[in-house]
Amino acid sequence: MSLDDIRIDSNELIEKQPMDGGGFGMVSLCCTRKHGLVVLKTVYTGPQRTEYNTSLLEEGKMMHQLDHDRVIKLIGVILEDGNYSLVMQFMENGNLLQLLHSVIIPLSVKGRIILEVIEGMTYLHEMHIVHKDLKPENILVDKDYHIKVGNE
Repeated sequence: MSLDDIRIDSNELIEKQPMDGGGFGMVSLCCTRKHGLVVLKTVYTGPQRTEYNTSLLEEGKMMHQLDHDRVIKLIGVILEDGNYSLVMQFMENGNLLQLLHSVIIPLSVKGRIILEVIEGMTYLHEMHIVHKDLKPENILVDKDYHIKVGNE
């Protein structure tokens, strides 16, 4: 796999709406013609830092190869001067922490959520990936209230 297989031009992003921020950078909701709604996770902004290219590209290649119903899908990476970002699948109901604070979840659904987290983490383990930051903010919820383990 080469950089061209996963590289996305920032000009493909039609709209940008801030969603969240943290120690990792800014997270925005974006729209693309090819993929529809996506999440843009900016990991670095500033002058071009070529020492980041290799590690970000390797992380992007590894994440792009992951394919499981319980793991968030990486669509591509943006590697431009002043903009190093990951473009990922959009999850309609945000993260598990937001969900837990907004609605009462029946015990049966809580059990399913736990099972789906285990399925995602088992897959990552089988792929020899250590997540390092499993928490409700990194467990994402789709429109049907199924979860996907997100990136750390």
